[in-house]
Amino acid sequence: MKIKYLLISLFTLFTLTDINAQCETGDCDPEITSMSFASACTDQGNTVLLTVNWSFNSASGSCMAPAGSWAINIQLPLTDEYGVVDAMTVGGTTGSDFDWTYDAGNRKLIGVSNRDIGVNIPPNPMPWFVDGGDIEVTVTANTVTDCANPVVSNSNITVFPDLPIFPDACPEAFSNDALNDSQATQMGVSLVLPVRLVAFDAKNIDCEENELTWMTTNETDNSGFEILRSFNGMNFDKINFVQPNQPDHNGFYHYAYSDKEIAGYNGKIYYRIKQVDLDGHSEIFEIRSVSINCIDPAEMTIYPNPAINTLNYSMSSFYTGKDLKIEIVGTDGKTAFLKNIQDIEELEKQIDISEIPAGSYRVRFISDQEIQDFSFIKLK
Repeated sequence: MKIKYLLISLFTLFTLTDINAQCETGDCDPEITSMSFASACTDQGNTVLLTVNWSFNSASGSCMAPAGSWAINIQLPLTDEYGVVDAMTVGGTTGSDFDWTYDAGNRKLIGVSNRDIGVNIPPNPMPWFVDGGDIEVTVTANTVTDCANPVVSNSNITVFPDLPIFPDACPEAFSNDALNDSQATQMGVSLVLPVRLVAFDAKNIDCEENELTWMTTNETDNSGFEILRSFNGMNFDKINFVQPNQPDHNGFYHYAYSDKEIAGYNGKIYYRIKQVDLDGHSEIFEIRSVSINCIDPAEMTIYPNPAINTLNYSMSSFYTGKDLKIEIVGTDGKTAFLKNIQDIEELEKQIDISEIPAGSYRVRFISDQEIQDFSFIKLK
């Protein structure tokens, strides 16, 4: 969003004409003390208050600038990202102390003082003086820009030379410091989104599916939502499209989608929702991830124990497709039985131990990831 800086400039107006009775030599130093928007970024079409604070300074403690002898300029962006229609948008505690005109071609508000303004320090107070205050301008956001990438727009202080077109000028009254004559501020204009996301969640259900739920509000011109999925968090593919719903009594729209294609998958899966407008514009919401750990643990049992002719074993699906070595070892350390099984398919089988002498034994099931060790007794 482009961000335009507004520059306030303060200037004194000079003239060659004779000075009226109010014009006296002084050291008035008008100053713009601050300038700010009520919001740094607003939606297109909104109005935002721009506040300009100003004051009068005097090194001697007393000065007076006659009405019509100075003015405040407010420069708005020439490219009209935000602006005003006319001078009627100006207010504030001291806005009426200036006569405002709007130069539409140059996007500039010009306020010429319409009363005596100055500084007067006790013991000789003059309460009818005003020596500072705020000016408020109601600005309308016109054109969508980019709040994250500001582009600077400046205007400089303007000092007019002595010319007859300024009949009320009083240059003698001023000792103006140009360094405090200007301030800048900025505001961006954002697109009014047709859909506002309130909540978005993703979770696994019984290792069978991932359930996505989300809630929105302020839906306008919404065509629907694309469901995007990724297995690495970077490359997302569209897996489905969800049509818009009707709102509940509180104005919220509720959505749900079940991804059943992940049954049997283990690891992390990433999801995003892409909202699509009727005109084709879209916005992609933030990522949600689901971690799936649905592989059965490496469980195994043997039975019966004691055993006579056969020893049965049962194993979990963890071993499916794995290679397994089965070894039976007696108390003397000698191997009584050894068998290698590749690419396991059957999870329940028998071991023929009819030729093994009676005694105490250990049976070990060895895979590339697990070793299961059991003791059993062989009977005659």
